[in-house]
Amino acid sequence: MSNDIIDLLFHPGRFFERETSEKPDFLIPVLIVGAGWVFSLLTPFVMTAFLPGQNLRNVLAIPSVFWLLFNPFTTWILLSLGLFGLSRVFSGTGTFLATLCNAGYGMLPLTLIAVLGLVTSPLNIGLSIIIGMVFLSLLLDLWSGYLWMHAVEKTHAISRGKAIAVAGFVTFLFIVSKFALPLVILIRLMAGR
Repeated sequence: MSNDIIDLLFHPGRFFERETSEKPDFLIPVLIVGAGWVFSLLTPFVMTAFLPGQNLRNVLAIPSVFWLLFNPFTTWILLSLGLFGLSRVFSGTGTFLATLCNAGYGMLPLTLIAVLGLVTSPLNIGLSIIIGMVFLSLLLDLWSGYLWMHAVEKTHAISRGKAIAVAGFVTFLFIVSKFALPLVILIRLMAGR
């Protein structure tokens, strides 16, 4: 099992080649996405428990609470639809279920982001640390994109260049959507001052 995780993270071509030769097994992808969901869901509660003056109602008043509740699973399905649809433009092989399964494996770095958010939530950190965490989050998003590139290359039997185009476009849309809502909220907060 640990060798599979190491292959997934550091030798994804080998990992997805092995995975695409077998029938999709959703146990590990569901655990990966589910863990990201649990860590994301716990973060506001940990934040209010450890930071003085924080009220759970204030933390949960953020407009994205609904998104927080369903984000990892919704993201998984939307990413899979994007990866599948664009891959099918280039190839007639590969199924949606195989794409869904392998996209779930590729979400492991996103789960690491959720763990990082939970671990740092009780800390009263400065702006430079926040910027560093945003940068680290972006790197982990790109790492997921790299894994998705290998996933669609092997799942749909497309060339590396086409896989880069597919995963690159989907990853770009994911990153833009991920940072758009907090940026809009920040701009509105600053405009209200």
